[in-house]
Amino acid sequence: MSFFRAIFSAIRNYFNISGRSNRREFWYWLGFVVLAYLLLRYFEVNYLAIWAGYLPYEEPDQFPAWLIGMYPALSDEVPWMPDFLSWISSAWLVFCIIPTLTLIVRRVHDHDRPGWMALTIVPLVWWLVAKGTKGPNRYG
Repeated sequence: MSFFRAIFSAIRNYFNISGRSNRREFWYWLGFVVLAYLLLRYFEVNYLAIWAGYLPYEEPDQFPAWLIGMYPALSDEVPWMPDFLSWISSAWLVFCIIPTLTLIVRRVHDHDRPGWMALTIVPLVWWLVAKGTKGPNRYG
């Protein structure tokens, strides 16, 4: 399966947990997700931040100045608040959660195992990197 065909297959089967997927489809999809995330993050840090008036890698204020004037305790850094300039890359990761999970389930199906076994951690690592069963199995 080619790179672009694997990407389109993952998006086309967004909610599909039936059938099988091979190693190449899974790893191409995962590589695509990481590469797209890094490119989006680069765009946000180097272009969107400058457009918003911040220097690259400068930490923007968490709260507006008028609010800090009213409540000085807000000037402390709040570590749990997300950076407001990272919404594009965050949205990308949220979009990719479902197809990645369905690909993992179909990858487990390729080893002739039920999809709930994707919840097991140690065998899951093996099933993601090992070849699936040859020929047809009960999942396709």
